Amino acid sequence: MKRLLCIATLGLLFSSLLLAQVDYKVYTPHPRLWLEGRRLNRLRKDVERQSERWRNLQRLVQADVVFPEEPLLQALLFQVTGDEKSGRKAIVWAVGEEDSGGFEKPDHLRLGAVVFDWCHELLSDEQKGSLAQALFTAAEGLSRENEIGLKRVRSVVMALVAVGEDHVGYERVLQTLMKDHWEARLLPLIKKGELLQTSAELVALAELSHVARHNFEIEIWGQASDIFRALPLRLMLRVLPRPHRTEEGIFRLPAETDRSAAVIEGTLNRVAAMVFVAYENTLSDYQFLQGWVRHDAYTLYTPLGAVYEFLWVNPYLPGLSYFSAPLVFHDEFEGRVYARMGWQEEDLWAGYFDGRLLIVADGEEHVIEPTEKQAPLVFPGGAMLFGKPPLSFDRVVPEGKAIYVVGLEEGRSYEVRVNRSRARYQQAGKGGILVIDNRPQEGSTEIDWESRVRLRVRAAK
Repeated sequence: MKRLLCIATLGLLFSSLLLAQVDYKVYTPHPRLWLEGRRLNRLRKDVERQSERWRNLQRLVQADVVFPEEPLLQALLFQVTGDEKSGRKAIVWAVGEEDSGGFEKPDHLRLGAVVFDWCHELLSDEQKGSLAQALFTAAEGLSRENEIGLKRVRSVVMALVAVGEDHVGYERVLQTLMKDHWEARLLPLIKKGELLQTSAELVALAELSHVARHNFEIEIWGQASDIFRALPLRLMLRVLPRPHRTEEGIFRLPAETDRSAAVIEGTLNRVAAMVFVAYENTLSDYQFLQGWVRHDAYTLYTPLGAVYEFLWVNPYLPGLSYFSAPLVFHDEFEGRVYARMGWQEEDLWAGYFDGRLLIVADGEEHVIEPTEKQAPLVFPGGAMLFGKPPLSFDRVVPEGKAIYVVGLEEGRSYEVRVNRSRARYQQAGKGGILVIDNRPQEGSTEIDWESRVRLRVRAAK
């Protein structure tokens, strides 16, 4: 045990040294944001080959539909096709934002950074100077706020990276931003599971990770590796089993989503998955996520989604069938458990989050409150037991899986007795969740999963 603690301590010290030595300075040529060499070459080949996602995007462009992020689209068209007319349209938008002070809005600042970076070679010297000043001023102003959040940090970093050597002083603001906001405030919150609550925040983190890797040669994922390793299963298992169907397409909907924002949340959840897979595709769970992304039925055809489908999805990247992925996911950082019987639409699904249990059976949603009686739920990946103690469980559970007792009081100790073993005391973790599994390292009796598991849980006196 002492040896493990020493190793963990050394790991933390090493991570701290890495953070202290990071040089937040830009040396890379344009384009610096998301279009590093291999991706840009692939996208240009996709245009030549008339790939499916390129044709989908092209159809929308030719139909003169309104794109929510028109500047990003036009700048992208310039990069992948060489069409200067598209690039100059993006620049006209950026100049208009400069004149109106629009870059003070974080979302507009992000788009302005993309246009400046991707259309840099089309800018006149005067435009480079004035736009760089406008982007820098807006970024510096946002960086001075006490709580600017993950999405704003992403936008400010992108702006400062984009202007780089075109504005003296960017390095000073970038260093302060990353040290004071990212390392000191946001990263600790991410590690505690208190920040990545929405799909938009997940997208922001994924986009920031790409920028940091390409321009600072650092792996943000290494600073919170446990969180990143858990993301694929979280993105797949937190969605409801039956997709949300509209005239705009078919969307996988996160269970926590307000139904009035179903389309945008479904879109952003998929975009987050696409951007994360583009960042990491070697770990098995991320290969499951790639298989999840590659399911053609869920391709985004909306003006917002089609741009990101083309930008981020690599159709040549192999993935694993998500039908082989785990069917239970315990998010120990946010205090949530998601489980499903299988990967078909009609399969039973259950999710415990925000202190309540949501069950979807035969397409019907049922919200179960802690005061209600609910029979234990057994899935191929484990079991869920919900309600106020004392609780009992007497079922056959798949071998080697865990039983998740949810709906307890976070931080409180509970007496746990499994089969004929002696009672032991466990403290409910984040969200009020107890995990009952084999714990030989703690001296507990190993559970005989081949027979019926008899479990008793009651509050400690």
